Amino acid sequence: DHLKQFNRLPPNAFLFTADARSMYTNINTDHALEVIGKWLDDLESSGQLRDKGIIIPIEALKEALALVMQNNIFEFGDMYFLQLTGTAMGTSAACMWATIYFAIHEAFL
Repeated sequence: DHLKQFNRLPPNAFLFTADARSMYTNINTDHALEVIGKWLDDLESSGQLRDKGIIIPIEALKEALALVMQNNIFEFGDMYFLQLTGTAMGTSAACMWATIYFAIHEAFL
């Protein structure tokens, strides 16, 4: 139904959809820490946060992200595991982490 609003598409138009497969588990933690850290530094140095009255201790935020993403322990049955790769599953930071990481990635495509 949503596509009907377009009436006719140009003859050279292509319709497609995309979906990330295992997105969270495929985000390299070290790379994401670097990329998101730089993004946060750029936000701070550009004055965008200050101009909006937002005061965030960027270094503490980056340290907290590293702590969470590099030290995720999860339980399976009666065993505990340290997650070695990918986004720390089950954490409240995971969704925003992945969203910001891929937004930065898409900005440079």
